[in-house]
Amino acid sequence: MSKYYLIPGLILEISNFSKIHGFDKKPTIEEKVKIYEKIFEKNTHNKFTFPPPKNYTFLKLSKTEEIKVVYFDCYTGNFLIKADSRESAYNIMNIIFGFHLLYSHVCIEPDISIYRLWEINKIPNYSWTVEDVINALDKRIHSWYDEEESFKLTSSFDIFESTFDELKLFIKCFYNDDDSREALEHLMQSAQVFGYFPNSNYYRSHYSHDVKLNNKLVYIKKYLEDKITYETAFLAAFKGIERFFRVTQVF
Repeated sequence: MSKYYLIPGLILEISNFSKIHGFDKKPTIEEKVKIYEKIFEKNTHNKFTFPPPKNYTFLKLSKTEEIKVVYFDCYTGNFLIKADSRESAYNIMNIIFGFHLLYSHVCIEPDISIYRLWEINKIPNYSWTVEDVINALDKRIHSWYDEEESFKLTSSFDIFESTFDELKLFIKCFYNDDDSREALEHLMQSAQVFGYFPNSNYYRSHYSHDVKLNNKLVYIKKYLEDKITYETAFLAAFKGIERFFRVTQVF
């Protein structure tokens, strides 16, 4: 039996105009103008407001597993995973987190007091408050959750609409490939331990110049300052390389 799992660590951009207003495809300028005119006509205070957003299926992965976009607390959007098992839900979540890391170069640091995946008994909707979401969580697992943990729902990293197509393709590539997915998970762990995920622009614009400016003693000093961090991050990354090549040891 499928269950629902909410990802509190990511907030979806609300500019998804087509889905909010019930369009199957991107609306024309004329259609947008008509919607805006109706909004202004209905609002007696001349305050611009959007109609309630609608939940929708972001990506269907199998007959029983899919990713939904759900809205609550006005326009707060989150991913909701429908999965056959807890393990499968975590696999999907890690793929999404991996995409966020590679796209934004930002590590989502785990909070030891708050789970990265929340198990919920009902699908949230626009009329729900954050408190409603907390109350709908599986109390066998989230028994201590209250207002203190709720900040995770509204103060997280953003996923932008412009990346949705790339994210769907990314999920499809990793969903049925356990080796590649586990390689991605190890690389994420490496980035989290290291505390930084430099992009190619960093190496071209900064690192190449810094190497010339700093002497060898400076780099030895930096290495000794965080020796265990560097070595642990390397081991996690190396494990990811092994999983990618489907071997137990890389020579």
